Amino acid sequence: FGGKMPIYKIANINIKINPRSQYLTTLLIDYETDENDFDFTVTVTENDIINEKEIAPNFPDFLYESSATLRKISKEIFNNYNGVLFHSVAIEYRGKAYIFTAKSGTGKTTHIMLWKKCLGDKVKIINGDKPFIRFINDKSIVFGCPWQGKENLGEKTSCELGGIFFLQRAKENSVETLPKEKSLFPLLNACDFPKNSIGKIKAMDFIEKLTKNIPVFLLKCNMDDDACYTALSAIGEENEN
Repeated sequence: FGGKMPIYKIANINIKINPRSQYLTTLLIDYETDENDFDFTVTVTENDIINEKEIAPNFPDFLYESSATLRKISKEIFNNYNGVLFHSVAIEYRGKAYIFTAKSGTGKTTHIMLWKKCLGDKVKIINGDKPFIRFINDKSIVFGCPWQGKENLGEKTSCELGGIFFLQRAKENSVETLPKEKSLFPLLNACDFPKNSIGKIKAMDFIEKLTKNIPVFLLKCNMDDDACYTALSAIGEENEN
């Protein structure tokens, strides 16, 4: 292949990566930068591939390369760049990012598509599965990233965080503000961090800082349009139409 190893700007960090598969090359292409300086390098080894296979067997190697690359990026950003990979969907609305997290199968993607249906171009999907959140100049910034979930929803953009929603399926729509003591561990479960005591302490510190000035809501919702407007009422936008 020759040539220099490409550099990709992910979460406003320049990362040198040398994709081995066409799959990963295509996945990363929108994030490639012409800048020459880089913050760190990610190299996927055969051992990394073997480790990924142990976690989830019976997938092609190009998917293992992709998951190993994301795992290394996530770990480096968590350890050294004041950020975390957050298992959720993220949208931008009126200049602020809103994150929706829930147990798998709850309907996170379905919910944000309601926002698109009801509010059209006023809503931008930042990432449909794995946005990054970083503290930059004491502000929590949500970043899109190349890994966007099976629906491949998202774009290369960033926005200051305005609020976090926990989604819960219900027959009737309602929303309430969660006190910090009730939001800490669910938020911890949504974060990707090293599963050891040091990692957990650091992740808890991150969430404490995150929720200091950011509201966290419990949104009990069905899949009617009113679910979107119920969420809007929580962020002071109930008169939107």
